[in-house]
Amino acid sequence: VTVPLGVLKANTINFVPKLPFSKRSAISYMGFGTLNKCILFWDTPQSSWWPPEEQQVLTLIANDDDERWTTFFNDRALGNGGHYILTAWIGGEKAILEEDKSDDDILETVLQNVRSMFGFSVPSPSSYIITRWGKDPYARGAYSFIPVGTRSISGVRRDLARPVAEKVWFSGEATDDFYGTAVGAHRSGQRAAREILERL
Repeated sequence: VTVPLGVLKANTINFVPKLPFSKRSAISYMGFGTLNKCILFWDTPQSSWWPPEEQQVLTLIANDDDERWTTFFNDRALGNGGHYILTAWIGGEKAILEEDKSDDDILETVLQNVRSMFGFSVPSPSSYIITRWGKDPYARGAYSFIPVGTRSISGVRRDLARPVAEKVWFSGEATDDFYGTAVGAHRSGQRAAREILERL
């Protein structure tokens, strides 16, 4: 079972028999939140304004209540083959609220923040992708997290990762110590595959 924790929390999968209490408790206890991205791509050189060495850029805004799409990741700074790609991030409650907005409205906000940093000569991107993980019925969010007031949930993660009756195995970022990352999701898949091979 490799579905995101959000799907397990929504009880959209009918397990027969029911999952053990420890497994259901782990699913209930762990947090699962939304983080979305607006990925901007320019297919022509943008050297006149591009931040060549900055991997992460933050927009400073005058109004804290309007803190939307203010964190940017510069993919080009990591050596992505020379492509001009900026990724804007948004998380938490604001990410959930933004999912109801149109692509045009989101793109307008993102470009406004880019231009506030690098000047109004920044052109519109050639193409873009906007994620809406909270509305995706096969995800229902993006990443697991440690709930507020909890020191550690490594034991809870182990309960979620533990196979049921040596017949049903679980993987996904929520089951790994590197939770909240693609690395954790990949590692957990390798771990589950090893466990299955050992059982055969």
